[in-house]
Amino acid sequence: MKVLMIASVASMIKQFNMNNISLLQKLGFEVEIACNFLEGNACDLDSIEVFKKDLKKLKIIYHQIDFPRKIYDVKNNYNSFKQLLELYYSNSYNLIYCQTPIGGALARLSLIKIKEKRHLKIIYAAHGFHFFKGSSLISWFVYFPIEKFLAHYTDILITINSEDYDRSKKFKLPSNGKTIYVPGVGINLSECIVSNKENTKKKLLLNTNAFILLSIGELTKRKNHEVVIRAVYKLVNTSSRKIVTLLKYLNEEKVDEIKKRLVYVICGMGKEELKLKKLVNDLQLNKYIKFLGYQSDVKEILMVSDAFIFPSRQEGLPVALMEAMAFRLPIICSDIRGNKDLIKNQGGIMLNPCNVDNVMESIIRIYTLEEKQKRCMIDKNYNTLSNFSENVVNKQMYKIFSDIKENLEERTND
Repeated sequence: MKVLMIASVASMIKQFNMNNISLLQKLGFEVEIACNFLEGNACDLDSIEVFKKDLKKLKIIYHQIDFPRKIYDVKNNYNSFKQLLELYYSNSYNLIYCQTPIGGALARLSLIKIKEKRHLKIIYAAHGFHFFKGSSLISWFVYFPIEKFLAHYTDILITINSEDYDRSKKFKLPSNGKTIYVPGVGINLSECIVSNKENTKKKLLLNTNAFILLSIGELTKRKNHEVVIRAVYKLVNTSSRKIVTLLKYLNEEKVDEIKKRLVYVICGMGKEELKLKKLVNDLQLNKYIKFLGYQSDVKEILMVSDAFIFPSRQEGLPVALMEAMAFRLPIICSDIRGNKDLIKNQGGIMLNPCNVDNVMESIIRIYTLEEKQKRCMIDKNYNTLSNFSENVVNKQMYKIFSDIKENLEERTND
């Protein structure tokens, strides 16, 4: 049996689907991949080339589909639609496993007529709908009707956070179709490494006494690094006395201390990189903010960090946040869908991702946490992660894939 895995960009497969590929191959599926290897990826082209070599070693055929990143790019979306149709007609796939809003939508639209003629199953994994509590009216107007319509042609709809799951249960799927909640893509809780913090800080050109506030994520508007940059500017340029007046629990000595030690480290690449670096330069914050670019392995950086800040405007169920929790870092994150599935019962400082003052205060609060409070926070988060581990997710995905295979075999025999 043959399965085609579809995503808008190759980095989506590389970062979040290698376990799924392994499970499918274990069940005897022949796996092929269709995505955009050339543009829009969250990693550099060298990493993509390495990824292609890894796919060849696994005997996985891959196809370039020129998916655009924007739904309004009608010309390129139509071109991708035709590329998918050509791929379907030249191959006999039994299962389509699709994800990402554009990749998932075009995959299912192009399959509508073909599905009626073949024994074919479609799984759509929604890694976070573009419509959610607090999203724009345009997002609801555009994406909600598309997902509601395409649910009619989706045999299994997988959601990874509670808000999306509750909403998608109201969609009408085909007869015998299922909406299933899966707790993300799985986090490996055994990956925490021991590192020489002093040597790693030196390697990263950081002061060994620095208080490292870490963010991991694409340099995009959605990941919202700008609000932290502006909060750091406000913190280091506001008089210590004024901050103490605003925040009664502080003293000037503590504020002076954080100003001297704070370094905001950002791991990631993306289309806002030049804009963010210019902002840092214009605000004369190069001493306080370091861009490390795309990192294929962030474990060492997590190990030497003192706290993690995640100011996203939109998330599905963020792996970067789970990694920070696994490395027992105190957490600051935006109070949004996905993050709220992970950070519960005072497991972190939740903030308004649009409020610079709120972000600045959160940074100060995380810095001044007493050791007992910090220990309580990180222990709660680490215990929460047991529900989102690779073992839990892999067992559930294996069950989904094996049920699909059994159903396809029964239909073929009939």
